[in-house]
Amino acid sequence: MHLALGATRGFGLSKVSTKYTILLDADDAYLPGRIDKAVTDLEKSNTQIWADGLRLRDGASGAPLKDIQVPEFLRHSPTPYRLFERNHLPGVGQVAFVTGFAQQVGYDPTLHGPEDIDLVLRMVAAGARFSYDDSIGYEMFAYPTSVSRSLDNQLAMYARGLRKFPLRFIRSFYLQHGSDPVTALWACITVAMYCGTYAKAGSLLDELDAILPTVSSTYVHEPDGPNPYPEQWRRSFVRGTALLLCGEVEAAIDDLRKACELLERPESLNNLGVGLRRAGLEAEALASFQRALKLNGEFLDAKRNLATSTRQRITRQPLRALANRSSYS
Repeated sequence: MHLALGATRGFGLSKVSTKYTILLDADDAYLPGRIDKAVTDLEKSNTQIWADGLRLRDGASGAPLKDIQVPEFLRHSPTPYRLFERNHLPGVGQVAFVTGFAQQVGYDPTLHGPEDIDLVLRMVAAGARFSYDDSIGYEMFAYPTSVSRSLDNQLAMYARGLRKFPLRFIRSFYLQHGSDPVTALWACITVAMYCGTYAKAGSLLDELDAILPTVSSTYVHEPDGPNPYPEQWRRSFVRGTALLLCGEVEAAIDDLRKACELLERPESLNNLGVGLRRAGLEAEALASFQRALKLNGEFLDAKRNLATSTRQRITRQPLRALANRSSYS
């Protein structure tokens, strides 16, 4: 019998008797001094979770691909509430944590994939605070067969974890820890899109329009945040994407065309292409996918949509602006 990763890690965690736990995947490596740094920082700061930077290496050759550090916006509060929008940690499965605290929360034994971010989110919701180290301490080796490369499974499991948190809780949690109302509302929209409640995302966008009704085409709400995109573009992209996922193709095309006019980006071009294809405008759809790939040659959704029309991939969130592990090349 094959256990889900959540069950496997949960069994291991249940057997830990030390004050702190820090995990290491079998094909990865620690850099010297990492464990000492983690213990020292956790003791000194009296926090429950510790994170550092990560070096991503190609699994086959061992060649370094990129270094990824904890983003500054995540550090604005000892409670990293921004993790509800997306996993912004370099390596969420590589954090160190207080064993007893984690054992009380526990891994979800049904999750196979994002079981680590699920554990961390529930620890944060239960009051866990973070400390950080600026150095690179963990080396991760990326392989095509990694569980994280199965995007459909990752999205499904991630959505299952996020559904544990009502949107009203997320909004209140953000405001409680110092977020402004617009950022808190965007967090709820982001979670709604991940969870597949697209009509709810649309109604929250209407609420956002009422809170911040008039902005210029170049206005960026969080220039130093995880989504440093013009507000008008972001709203048009997300609204058009939500409409497309609800099957309202013509309205979706209108919003996605507007997004592309405001700012030509791969994700809005890809989703516009899907809408055009569903409207029977195949030549325009192919041109849109091709344009998306000219802007980002590694964009997997556009690659697949250009190669086949049988299963069209819709990009549900803006592409990440910060260095992350989602691209291995």
